[in-house]
Amino acid sequence: MNVDLADFRPLPYMVPETTPAFPETSYDVIKMDVLQLARSSYSVSSVAADQPPQKSRGEFFELELHAAAGQGGQGVFRVFTHGGSLSSLNQDGGTKQVRMADSLDQAEDLYVAL
Repeated sequence: MNVDLADFRPLPYMVPETTPAFPETSYDVIKMDVLQLARSSYSVSSVAADQPPQKSRGEFFELELHAAAGQGGQGVFRVFTHGGSLSSLNQDGGTKQVRMADSLDQAEDLYVAL
């Protein structure tokens, strides 16, 4: 099954007004990948004359496939993403989003497409 990413609107993570209910305390992480983009270039655009150039920080992108039991025992599936600069990772920074799926197969296809 192929998925069209346009059909899966990214929703902000843990914003009750816009994100569908999901059992945050009892779900399984079926798959997880963390990608890191390390930049080896130096940023000199805003460096003062008396300071050395600062090495630019890398970025990360985390991808997780979540599965949980929903109402009536039916499965609930989503793909969670978290991305940003490596420097913000330890401060709970970055952008966290979810994309809901109707089935495990659809969630797996979405995971691969992302």
